[in-house]
Amino acid sequence: MKTTFAVVCAAAAATTVLAQPEKDWRKAPDFVTVLQRNFKAWDKDKNGLLSPAEIEEVLTDPKLKGEDAAAAATVKCVARDKFYVVKRVDVPTIKEDIRLTSKRERGREPGDDWLLPNWQQAFTVVWWRVMNWDEAKGAGVPTDISTLGIHYYGSRVFPVVLAGLVTQQPQAAQGMVSAGVGGGKTKIETPLWSVEIDPVTIAQGASCSTFGNAWARTVECGLDAFNAERFPQATFNGKTATFENLFHIVQDYITLLTGRQSTVMYFRAATGGRNGQQFDYQPLGNPEGLATSLVQPVGQALTKKRVVVARGDNNTMMGANTKGPAKLVSLPPGIPPFVCATVLSMDAKNITLWMVDSGNFSPKGAPSITNGYAITGGKLTMPVTDFVQVFSGIVIETDSAGSIPGQSRRNR
Repeated sequence: MKTTFAVVCAAAAATTVLAQPEKDWRKAPDFVTVLQRNFKAWDKDKNGLLSPAEIEEVLTDPKLKGEDAAAAATVKCVARDKFYVVKRVDVPTIKEDIRLTSKRERGREPGDDWLLPNWQQAFTVVWWRVMNWDEAKGAGVPTDISTLGIHYYGSRVFPVVLAGLVTQQPQAAQGMVSAGVGGGKTKIETPLWSVEIDPVTIAQGASCSTFGNAWARTVECGLDAFNAERFPQATFNGKTATFENLFHIVQDYITLLTGRQSTVMYFRAATGGRNGQQFDYQPLGNPEGLATSLVQPVGQALTKKRVVVARGDNNTMMGANTKGPAKLVSLPPGIPPFVCATVLSMDAKNITLWMVDSGNFSPKGAPSITNGYAITGGKLTMPVTDFVQVFSGIVIETDSAGSIPGQSRRNR
């Protein structure tokens, strides 16, 4: 079952149509111009490249405002979770990326350029965040997880795992952030790590995956600071996550936020490469069998208030059954490409999820893979037999204590 995997990784960026925010986003400055103006000052080691550590240092500057803050935040936001190819951060490379992405045509056979970020579009989104900055918005652990939704760019995984923590383990979430611990700093603490950070700057906040919740931004900035300490020599190297890495990233976030290990149950296998090459997908069972295999482990995990996260690709694998062999078809309407979702509940027949980058949707006709399912605030309920065809696998937090994941796990 072959499909071009480039689409899986970049379809969201290639097909996204920006919503019109309160302030005129069409007046966003030119990203290259802003980056070029600041490049010399930001390039501390004068090697002609901006490193993750240099960007992190710039973001923590409370004096950085406006379009300058947006430019630095754009680099950080785009590079999260290796969703896009960020080969290197210098002006010539960014210009070439923009040249290539400006020539992308909808409907043509995807190629390597589909994995490149649309830097100007990303900058426009982040610039809007800076212009609409509200430092106090969403202070405290959210009671409505829809406020954790992403705004086009950023990690899809972090908000989903955080939503699972907030939903399943609210007391643990409440104890993660302590303000005013000394010198105006805020302490972020989990079972495996802790860090103290200065108040979140506008640039840091704009670089975060979740823009609508100040508490979530603080947690993510704390995790950023912790990772910066762990990986001071990290580079932008053009690598993107493999099929297995997509689930490893979920596992890493679960361990880092809950302190426990997790296990993966795959619904399909994938072989092959990326960057214009193809994955060969094969189902790991028929829908009925896969659905049955989920009932006990997911049910037990949710009973124990564990985090459960599902990941999808850019297609639905209609599983092999008595009606014929497996085949690839489009995702149901309303479900975004490369979907990531936290599982809220499940029984033998249905599963309820919250998707990080989806809003509302009403199907035309009976709910199905073809027509889609009713979605409200990113939440939807679907048959488990459909779920195992639409999604690629599920990650389940276990009872076992975890350890801080190493650099190789996420292919940094």
